[in-house]
Amino acid sequence: MYELNYQLEIVKKDLILHRLRILYNKPPTSYDPLQQLDLSLRCNSISNRPLRQQVLDRYKILIEKAKTDFILIRFMSMETVLDQYRTTLNIETNEMLRHHHHHNAIDKKMTSVLLHIIDQRTNLIKEKMKIISDFHINYYFRHHYGYIEDIRKGKIKDIQRIGFSSNLIIDSYMPSVSLTQQQLQLLNRGPTYVAPCQLHSLSSMSVFLTTHYLSLERQLKSLFQKYRIDSSQSIMIEKKIKDEFQSSFVTVNVSLDIRQRAFYERQLIQSIQQLLNINDLVLCRMADHTNRFYLTTKHHFEEKCLEFMSKHHDNYEILYSLTEHNQQQIRYELDNKIYRMNTKLEHLFRQSKISDRIYKKLYVKLDEIRLGYLYFLPQISSDHLDFNVKPMFSMYQSLTWKLADFLYELIRPVVIPLLQPTMINNESDFIQRLYRYCTLERRLRSTTFFARIKITNFYTMFSNQSVVNRVGYILTKHCSNNPIENLSIVTIEGLIELIFSNHLFYYQENIYSLIHGLPNSMRLSDLLLSICLYYWQTKIIDDHRLKSELFVRYKDDIFFTWNHSENDLHTFLHKIKETYDDEIHMNISYGRSIDYLNIYVENRIGQLYTRVYHPHGQSKLILPYVVGHPKMNHRHWFQSALIRAVQLCTLYEDFYRECLYLQMSCFVSGYSDKWTEYEFKKFYEYFNIETYRFHMNQTIYEQLRRRLLIHNDTQCDKSLQELDLKSNKYFLRFHYPYRYGYHRKFEEKFYEILSTFMKNHPQLSSNQRKLLLTAHHLFSLNTLLTQQKPVCELLKQPTEI
Repeated sequence: MYELNYQLEIVKKDLILHRLRILYNKPPTSYDPLQQLDLSLRCNSISNRPLRQQVLDRYKILIEKAKTDFILIRFMSMETVLDQYRTTLNIETNEMLRHHHHHNAIDKKMTSVLLHIIDQRTNLIKEKMKIISDFHINYYFRHHYGYIEDIRKGKIKDIQRIGFSSNLIIDSYMPSVSLTQQQLQLLNRGPTYVAPCQLHSLSSMSVFLTTHYLSLERQLKSLFQKYRIDSSQSIMIEKKIKDEFQSSFVTVNVSLDIRQRAFYERQLIQSIQQLLNINDLVLCRMADHTNRFYLTTKHHFEEKCLEFMSKHHDNYEILYSLTEHNQQQIRYELDNKIYRMNTKLEHLFRQSKISDRIYKKLYVKLDEIRLGYLYFLPQISSDHLDFNVKPMFSMYQSLTWKLADFLYELIRPVVIPLLQPTMINNESDFIQRLYRYCTLERRLRSTTFFARIKITNFYTMFSNQSVVNRVGYILTKHCSNNPIENLSIVTIEGLIELIFSNHLFYYQENIYSLIHGLPNSMRLSDLLLSICLYYWQTKIIDDHRLKSELFVRYKDDIFFTWNHSENDLHTFLHKIKETYDDEIHMNISYGRSIDYLNIYVENRIGQLYTRVYHPHGQSKLILPYVVGHPKMNHRHWFQSALIRAVQLCTLYEDFYRECLYLQMSCFVSGYSDKWTEYEFKKFYEYFNIETYRFHMNQTIYEQLRRRLLIHNDTQCDKSLQELDLKSNKYFLRFHYPYRYGYHRKFEEKFYEILSTFMKNHPQLSSNQRKLLLTAHHLFSLNTLLTQQKPVCELLKQPTEI
């Protein structure tokens, strides 16, 4: 028993230390032979510095991937050994307890005294291993003493050691800039990371209460005014919420460790800010919404942005160029634009084409709007040698925001029944439909092909007038030319045209009009383009060979099955590309294996095989970029990712490997072993399979997978219901700044106080009314270290003309 316990604790200790190697980015020195080839000497002959750096970067990525895969194999072997020791120990323990509970006291081989001695020995082993483990953590990881000593003794070479995959990507064209190990470690946590207690350290308690509670107080007052709440009642509710806010955040005691960490990280952040400014560098989060930074020079980044604007100049028109002398004149012109928008709405109202309620709702008020703006985020090019930029439009509260939101709420319920048969919401929805097609309906044959059509110009594929015509045609046909909530189809077309003619945005001291294409940040854009694609895809689906096939689309990505010859499929796809390529630019692929929505799909002689797809050259250890409360949002993501992994992976060994990737991704971004262990335990307990966690086999896994694929079917319906609810009509949204404290306690009390009040209110007591309170972090690394978005305050200035 002692030996088993001892070996079990040794394996546990080694597993924890290996997990910490990822957290501290310290691969075992036994991996160093992977980079013993001195590539820098071979690269010296390359005179082109950027090209030389690109070769070195490719080499570094390969070494990082190899080291990550090696430690993944170590994890798998260690967990297998750990499971064996656990199983043997359980058998021995049960046998020992059986002897202890023997009914004949004379025949007892295990007395209570002996059991107590064994327990003491076991606890001593655990304490001993904890002391050894703490020493190793401090000596080798936190302070690097052991590594320095091994270099001095000649056991390992003093080389620039390459670690595991990183959340910081450094541009090949960038001149050499030395980041310290501490700076790299902080940046490796990614743009989502929030430094603790920065508000606490930068302001006094009274200042925090008056400035940061004020935003929530204004939102509450707006609610009370809108629904004409009695002043005495509103004051009482405000006081209760303010008291809870103070007890949860203001009077909370911050431990010495947290205060020291806050001070250290604030100084570290300031040192990075200085380095970026002195060297004229730009740090950006990635366009693919992953928790990664990209570091490049300001000159190279702006060069890429200008190159993009020049290449797509047909989509934009410069209306005004701002200078010190013409701002009042431009402001006057913008006021006229707003006036013409309101005049158009008034004209529709006077002709009884829109109601008084809609007119007042859509009327543009100067104090409620701002100019939309354009900014760019980097994305890695397909060859991984350079980066491109992706345009990101921020149109919230722009001139057309209210009108676009209104049309979305008006049109969506009408067209969803039309789009839903071929529309998928996410990867889980897709795999559920594919599973039904292949397994339940048994339509997959050994000769079945999979095809994918990826539209590469989704937001610019149609002219504005073409969008209006297609949407009008589909609505007229689907609604039999009947009005939608008393608005005729012609009126709806006119409102869409009004939006298109007033899509204004600001970029680098210029105000542009978007004359071709739609902004990628407005949900109306996705809806209108989905309607346009429905018009286009019906022409494809009408082919008789697709009548009994699976045909689905996620936004700009189409997937379908094919049960005819490969030549027929090639001819069919070629004809589609040839007919529509002038408008719709497509990347087409097909075969018996294909990747779609980060899923690898393969037809194995009539049997469906799927797993999570990881693009070649991209790290497998990436968390998503989230805003708000990162730990809570990553907690939700982790649980969703586990469910997604079960649904997507046909084989248990693929699911197990994906679990390790998820765990390692969390370590890279700074989450602890305890954090991931708690999330795994919660997942297995929720699905009542905790007893099989370390004894899972393919049969038990398939039972779990069937449950989750059925579970996904109901989740799809729920997600559509939630989309309906998340309109302004039903959701009461609030937000508050969060720095440190008992946020869960505050949110629970907030919901309790307002829910009690809403139950007795005639307008707010509806069951469909939902409260949504969101914590806003003001000090994420993305906020503190990246360029601020280019907001134009021109509409906020008083006009003198």
